[in-house]
Amino acid sequence: MPESELERLAEKIDRLVEELKATKSDRHSVSSEKKKLEEKVAHLEKQLRLLQKEGEHTSELSAQNKAYRKKHALLKSKVISMLAKVEAMQ
Repeated sequence: MPESELERLAEKIDRLVEELKATKSDRHSVSSEKKKLEEKVAHLEKQLRLLQKEGEHTSELSAQNKAYRKKHALLKSKVISMLAKVEAMQ
């Protein structure tokens, strides 16, 4: 093989090695970014579950509050009625 052809092949191999190193580096950075994104997604999913539980709890408390208000209004009207009866008896 002529010397110029060997030099050309050596340069081509050097370029391929550099491309391979660059590709490997890119793959590593993409893999690292993927891992970070997966962790972030897992964290966001956990927050979503917590917020959904809080929402359900808030709904339950709201329903209880509504029931207590209803009972309070009923008891209030009964007390007012009893007080009116007592006043009428005096």
